[in-house]
Amino acid sequence: MNADPMPVVAVGAVVVDDERLLLVRRRDDPGAGTWSVPGGHLRRGETLAEAVVRELREETGLDGVCGPLLGWSELVPEDAGGPHLVILDFEVTLFGAGDPVAGDDADADAAEWVP
Repeated sequence: MNADPMPVVAVGAVVVDDERLLLVRRRDDPGAGTWSVPGGHLRRGETLAEAVVRELREETGLDGVCGPLLGWSELVPEDAGGPHLVILDFEVTLFGAGDPVAGDDADADAAEWVP
């Protein structure tokens, strides 16, 4: 029997507003200290769209609606300790304009609009 854990499904929220992309700086691994679109792991019983909206809110304080799938990527660990992530990135439309604020309970320690 194979003892390797299964890949983990994650989502990303791609938000573009006025030719700016919304990015967060990861606080925790994988990718601690790097910038990415807001996102995270899919929870059991949660739809992909629900996860996208939840992660956006948790990591930036902004609310939006999940749109179409833009693409996918994988993070395959170099060692046995890290998770194998399959990340599905979705277009998101915000409900209103606003400045992002990194969430205290999220995996982001900074959030900002980048030209």
